[in-house]
Amino acid sequence: MTIKHPAESANENIIPVCSPDCPDRVDAHYLLNGRHFCKLCKKVILKRDHHCFFTGNCIGNRNMRYFIMFCIYTSCTCLYSLVLGVAYLTVEYSISFENPLTFLTLLPLSTGHFFLGNISGLQFFLVLMLYVWLGIGLTCAGFCCQQVLLVARGQTWCQLRRGHLVEARTPWRVNLSDVFGTRWVLGFFLPVQTVEASPSDAHKHD
Repeated sequence: MTIKHPAESANENIIPVCSPDCPDRVDAHYLLNGRHFCKLCKKVILKRDHHCFFTGNCIGNRNMRYFIMFCIYTSCTCLYSLVLGVAYLTVEYSISFENPLTFLTLLPLSTGHFFLGNISGLQFFLVLMLYVWLGIGLTCAGFCCQQVLLVARGQTWCQLRRGHLVEARTPWRVNLSDVFGTRWVLGFFLPVQTVEASPSDAHKHD
């Protein structure tokens, strides 16, 4: 079945976008009036930013704020867990983190001591989790900063990657309000509805 984009006006024909037999040169999405077709989701996304394999869904105009909030909460949780893990290892196992190079040598040394039987499995697991928390926290923080900057510019990662510049750039406050609502400052941190839904949004799939 061929999936089609809505026409720009009543006088235009509906443009076929993609079908299951479409060639690879069509790419994973096709841009038309700010809408993209995703082969993975098999649907049209308004202002598609990227396909998130972790959530198994495309990130677009309607769920961008939840993706950013997810990144904020995850990075803060990882930071909190990292602080608690460092404090626990310092108190229980007398590991000093005063030297900035400790993180560079802690995992290799702990791995060797674990296989030699010098440290317990719990201590090795906690050391390993420190690096997991650090890696996930930095990754989510980077995603969050990138997406907030793109939202403030009124641009998507899809447009940036293809070199599509925003010609009539709107103020950054308006762009943030479009995603987070009029009270966009609260929308950054509170998981509540701050964007008013209009009847015309019923046909949007994202």
